[in-house]
Amino acid sequence: MYKLIIIDDEEIIADGMAQLFPWQNIGFQVDQVFASQSRVPNGDVAPFGTPPAANRWGACR
Repeated sequence: MYKLIIIDDEEIIADGMAQLFPWQNIGFQVDQVFASQSRVPNGDVAPFGTPPAANRWGACR
């Protein structure tokens, strides 16, 4: 199972994405939810659609 970090500039949207979509049904576990990329501890995130070679988490496999 892949770990998923959800980031959106609107907290209610980020929380809704985490709770309303059945992530576990498609092999993801919501690990953390952030309301701003600046709140991510090291700010090092792979944007959706990043090619696998550039994505150290392998989220695009």
